[in-house]
Amino acid sequence: SQPNHRQVHACEQPSGPPRASPCLPTLPLSAMAKSKKSQADMEDEQLLDAAIAKNKAVERSSSGSFVSTLLVAVSALFTACIPVYMFCSALFGMNIADDAVVFLAGIATTTFLLFKSTEACAAVKLDAINAERGVAGASDAEAAEEGAKRSNEAVMYAMAVQNAIFLGGFYFFSFYLLKGFAADYPTVVYAAGTLATPLLQLAHAQGHI
Repeated sequence: SQPNHRQVHACEQPSGPPRASPCLPTLPLSAMAKSKKSQADMEDEQLLDAAIAKNKAVERSSSGSFVSTLLVAVSALFTACIPVYMFCSALFGMNIADDAVVFLAGIATTTFLLFKSTEACAAVKLDAINAERGVAGASDAEAAEEGAKRSNEAVMYAMAVQNAIFLGGFYFFSFYLLKGFAADYPTVVYAAGTLATPLLQLAHAQGHI
């Protein structure tokens, strides 16, 4: 009889010890290279997105810092003008036309002192906030954004406190301590009332007293 010849397929495992199948799917070298390149591109895109987010956060922080500085300056200028309005009343007898030089000098000096004392107070408050809340953020972008929020919070606190102290000190010096000199020496009372308090505020904010 004819021998029974069996066709052996290429993918059929022959008898004997197991060997690696020649039919296991393998990626061509070009596909592997494309896969590695795609992964590298994704990592580059992630790094680029992180850098863009960080730059935007830094820009917002810088813009917020400029706005905060401008707000402190405007607030200090407005607060420094309040004594002028009060000393132009009938109680003190001064007027802008005759005492313009005195008022301008007082406003400029008081604005500068209030501005510096508010900045110093805001820096101290910001240090306290950072010590209380710890790390600002997980990433650089989050840290910059959170830092800007904390800085604004410190600035608002400092403005409220420093302006309130100035107005309270001005009232104390002008309407209580130096009240007896107001009729004869209104210029002296104005200078003392508007300059004494912010000088003390600045010295205290900088840690001198």
